Amino acid sequence: MQPLNANCYIIKKHGVYFAATPTLNLTAVGSTLEEAKAGLHDAIISYLETVLNDNFNIETDRHLLKRRAPLYMYLEYAFCYVGTLLPASRRLFSFEEKLPLTLCMAR
Repeated sequence: MQPLNANCYIIKKHGVYFAATPTLNLTAVGSTLEEAKAGLHDAIISYLETVLNDNFNIETDRHLLKRRAPLYMYLEYAFCYVGTLLPASRRLFSFEEKLPLTLCMAR
């Protein structure tokens, strides 16, 4: 099976960090950046452990690995992605870790 690449981002709104992955339609909230990242990581691991059990069949259950997210999640991800392309803001908008996340600081 091919690896699953999950597009993820974190956006700060009203002093709270929202972490999301449009790929799996999962979210997490935290009062700090680290808390939001950890919450999303836990949500992804928990979801995949539930889905990829012994009864998983790639032919019939493929839809569980890529669930449709609301349009706003894709738009927020696109906004964050564009921010990573701007040389002056690259440090503010992205970071690299085992779980790929895009940091997006919107107010």
